Amino acid sequence: PQPSRGGGRRRRPAPCRALHRRNRPERQRLLPRQGRPGETDRGYRWAGRYRTVRMTKDRSPFCFPENIAGEMRTLFARLHSADLLRGREATAFAEEAAAFLAYLNAIHPFREGNGRTQLTFTALLAAQADHPLKLSRLDPAGFLRAMIASFFGDEAPLGRQLRNLVLD
Repeated sequence: PQPSRGGGRRRRPAPCRALHRRNRPERQRLLPRQGRPGETDRGYRWAGRYRTVRMTKDRSPFCFPENIAGEMRTLFARLHSADLLRGREATAFAEEAAAFLAYLNAIHPFREGNGRTQLTFTALLAAQADHPLKLSRLDPAGFLRAMIASFFGDEAPLGRQLRNLVLD
């Protein structure tokens, strides 16, 4: 799946939902296929669907479920009005991608798998913008700290993390 390119679908967040459906943990052999809440023999029945419950992390609330669809449409409309971040030099791409990723993380549209889906979508976005992510350079702990900082309004560390992944 790639970020959507045209037609009536271009401003919809459908590609992110499709990634979530396809990017389940059992496909990566990280979790067993059975015994997880919400899981069936055919996988997570809620995969690719927006969550319907309120969620917090360390007492910080993510977007309320009743606002997720609208916030996702707004976010993806902004992304498409910015031409999917194409045509930018690496530093500008990293900064704008950090803003996108911070917003997407604050929405936290799915029950589980948000981080995995966000990183996969950002990697696809970067490749399409001619700035492929060098994921071998990813520092998971540093990236997580940057994501947390962005949740509280400081996107600079996330921009630095992304710059490290796109610059030669």
